[in-house]
Amino acid sequence: LDLGESDAAAFAAFVARHPRIIAKNPGGVGGNGITLVDSADIGDVDAFRDRLLADGQTLVEEVLVQHPDMAALYPGSVNSLRMV
Repeated sequence: LDLGESDAAAFAAFVARHPRIIAKNPGGVGGNGITLVDSADIGDVDAFRDRLLADGQTLVEEVLVQHPDMAALYPGSVNSLRMV
């Protein structure tokens, strides 16, 4: 969800649908500026959205759950496999 392109109602609906969300600065590199948030911990959704916008974290994503075989590689992230 792009906070710059969506309104407060769309963000509130997104937060309500996902138990955990990731907020990112779309210009960030190497994982800098990424915040993982439990949606239940967001008291005031509008104030939280305003804070994300002020911090430049305008890209909000759901947390992906990967297949257990891929999670066995490293459970702390979504892993990828490239084949040549």
